[in-house]
Amino acid sequence: MIFSMTDRYQSSSATKQRPEVGSRQRAQRFAAMASLTGLLVVIGCGYGGVPIGDGTVTPPPAVASEIGNWQVQATSTAGTSPFIALAGWIYEPKSTGTAAVTTQSVFQVTPGASNCFVSATTLPSQGTLTGRALVLNGFAVNGQYSTINATQDETATHFTGTYSVRGGCASGTAGTVTGTRYDALTGSYRGALAGGQTFVIATTQDPYPDGTGYFSLSGSATVIGTGCLTGATLDADSSYVIGSSVSMTLVSASGLRLTLVGSFTPDASSITVTSVQIAGACADSFGAGMLLRQ
Repeated sequence: MIFSMTDRYQSSSATKQRPEVGSRQRAQRFAAMASLTGLLVVIGCGYGGVPIGDGTVTPPPAVASEIGNWQVQATSTAGTSPFIALAGWIYEPKSTGTAAVTTQSVFQVTPGASNCFVSATTLPSQGTLTGRALVLNGFAVNGQYSTINATQDETATHFTGTYSVRGGCASGTAGTVTGTRYDALTGSYRGALAGGQTFVIATTQDPYPDGTGYFSLSGSATVIGTGCLTGATLDADSSYVIGSSVSMTLVSASGLRLTLVGSFTPDASSITVTSVQIAGACADSFGAGMLLRQ
């Protein structure tokens, strides 16, 4: 079975809409991930297509609890910063003692001052998890191979370590990384925005991410204090979380679309809305605000 990551995401900013992926496509993608053995083939502009090592990969099985949503901050210590942040998923099979297990990840890159990752911001990796020691070896992205060596804390919700890049534009750069795992954004959230509207949103985060690092959101919403809409559903093909970022597109029966963009806390207890994007006829101003889990 070949697990092919063909999706491309052209911007590192999670506030921009990701490629839409239907439910059937998601099911097919993760049926492939459930295969016991195979090759991870990364194709498309920017990818070298050859992993570090012998090229053999065991795709992650369909165990949702072992696929975590991570936000990683990077600080440069050598050379011009190739990236300042990474966001996406890490497959974390259980590892006990000194037994090493294969792990994989897919991140979206926030490029640093060097701009070396601007033209190819999807970074897939494979590596090992030995106890709490995590190693992620990146596949070639514009000829650049990144490596993360980190140690998880006892709760496996944080890690600290180093990164280095060899080859290509960013060759010789290095730095430190800190990672935080984010809980699933599943639950009922309520809060008011600066425009005076109250939002009550019930969300369910898909336990399985897509091939570019995103976890879809589905659910419904009630909106009080606006004549534009009262009820809406979340469009699962354009509502998502990745790392600490969240984007929720509410679609009313009339077709009005409101997209709430912001961030959320690692324990998923609150959502900070920084902007609301409107597609359709609505004269209201919404502004920023906070939603709290009920």
